[in-house]
Amino acid sequence: MPLPAEPLRQLPFTARPFRRETIGSFLTRLASANRIRMWHMLQLTAISGQQQRGFSPATDDWLGWSPSTPHRIAALAGRPLAALTAAFPAVAGFLVDPARPPAPQAGKIQRACRRCAAAQNITSMVIVHARPHDYLCVRHRLWHHDIRDIDLRPLPQVTDAQRRHDQHVRKLPADDVAHAHQQAHGIIEEWASRSWHPDLTGQWQHRLRLIGAAGARHPSPWLNAVTHPELLAVASLLLTARRRDVDAAHEAPSRLGFPYQPFPGEPLARSLLDPRKGNLY
Repeated sequence: MPLPAEPLRQLPFTARPFRRETIGSFLTRLASANRIRMWHMLQLTAISGQQQRGFSPATDDWLGWSPSTPHRIAALAGRPLAALTAAFPAVAGFLVDPARPPAPQAGKIQRACRRCAAAQNITSMVIVHARPHDYLCVRHRLWHHDIRDIDLRPLPQVTDAQRRHDQHVRKLPADDVAHAHQQAHGIIEEWASRSWHPDLTGQWQHRLRLIGAAGARHPSPWLNAVTHPELLAVASLLLTARRRDVDAAHEAPSRLGFPYQPFPGEPLARSLLDPRKGNLY
């Protein structure tokens, strides 16, 4: 379908870019604010029909863009092209080399904290590129990693653990952090599903009661929130064990906050096993 013939002009309602927001999220918010159907917004920005079919708020590449697309987005949003280039890697990458395939983004796609968005007068959902260790908003004590927001005020240990972890990984390579978190997720899932450590399972059940989710029919979001301090502790331990010569098994109880025992077959013990030496890191 050909592009509309009407000249481009700033839309009546603009949208402010949010930190680490995807270009798909921004265009979706811009269309919603002006009550424009998404297919029409993509036509106005000269994004091809083939790309339109796979376009979503999580989209953050320049596949299907025409040479005029960045300028059209800037005109419709009423913002300087330089500001969009600084806010959106997709715009910057396209202007540098439109023929180069977009590089995969590090991290993960998730919702931004709705309270942080509201502080910028944004009332609709914002999709962002999160860092590997982003799960919650420390400032607003709000869990927003899953489909459900969870008020973490009854669990200050969760936000305290996140704040400490943010400091720990601040200068570490993102790939290392992502790998440690992936391993930690698997370990926590095993601990929770098989109750490897009864004392810890009791702590998690107590936290579930504090946030009123002890009897939840589908407890996954709440369980992710209440096990979060231990997930961060396991991830930090894995990062530390691989970056310096430490007795990880000896440090584990003080790091994890419960009397951890690395008995054979236990998930964390398996992850800390050095396959080259046949012993723990």
